Amino acid sequence: MLLQAALTHVLQKNEKEYALLDHTLDILTQTHGMIRVQELADHLGYTKRYLDLLFKEHVGVSPKSLASILRFQEVYQGWMQQKSPTFFRNHWPDYYYDQSHFIKEFKRFTGFTPQQYTAIVNEFGRAFHAQQ
Repeated sequence: MLLQAALTHVLQKNEKEYALLDHTLDILTQTHGMIRVQELADHLGYTKRYLDLLFKEHVGVSPKSLASILRFQEVYQGWMQQKSPTFFRNHWPDYYYDQSHFIKEFKRFTGFTPQQYTAIVNEFGRAFHAQQ
């Protein structure tokens, strides 16, 4: 009976944590990572530290890291849909505080600056079309 009670307690705790994670992930996804973690914690009624621990245990990254990934993904997908060399110049201010922040994040996720990446993509495109 004691073991059963302990396991039931663990399951109930996990259900609450999973519900909180689902809700938090929904908010991060809906805002495209544009919500500050402190604002998220205040909205949910939990501490930032608790959210960090919960995310690292169940998701593998902090909410801040996930927000950064979602934000970059939004910018990158927009660029891929537009195929415009000026897209980065015109749209990074919607997602990043300043240009150096954008370039730092871009390089973190791609290994290249936006200018280097655009040149690589264009060279690949020319080589790909030349072979066909």
